[in-house]
Amino acid sequence: MTPYSNLGGNSAISAYESSQGYIREMFTTGAMYLYDNTRPGEVM
Repeated sequence: MTPYSNLGGNSAISAYESSQGYIREMFTTGAMYLYDNTRPGEVM
């Protein structure tokens, strides 16, 4: 995953990964979310 720059200093996102059809985000809490065309939401 690519570290998120958080230039404003107020984002809860710590890293992300994207490819055709999806983006995955890791939050500072450790939660990971996957957003795609079929089922956006938390990855269990």
